[in-house]
Amino acid sequence: MRTATDAARVVREGDALRFHGPVLRDRVATLWLAAIPLLAGAATLDLGGVTELDSAGLALFGELMQRNAALQLAATPADFEALRQAYRLDTRLQPLA
Repeated sequence: MRTATDAARVVREGDALRFHGPVLRDRVATLWLAAIPLLAGAATLDLGGVTELDSAGLALFGELMQRNAALQLAATPADFEALRQAYRLDTRLQPLA
């Protein structure tokens, strides 16, 4: 059972959108609504605080990057690359070097 400490959230810090917590299907709609007003002018999509990720969460990040072509990924979670490859997503979704 999940607890309140498992809450997923997104915050804007400078030019970075930072996601925290589990980014899973049941949370994507809420995260989407929170992220859209923060998207303009953002340059980094920081996923370092993501504790769990599924395909719906990956789709959320892909859509955000489509809406803001300046976004670069940083600090992706361990399972990110496997999901990206499994869904044959664009290599632009790879983390910054």
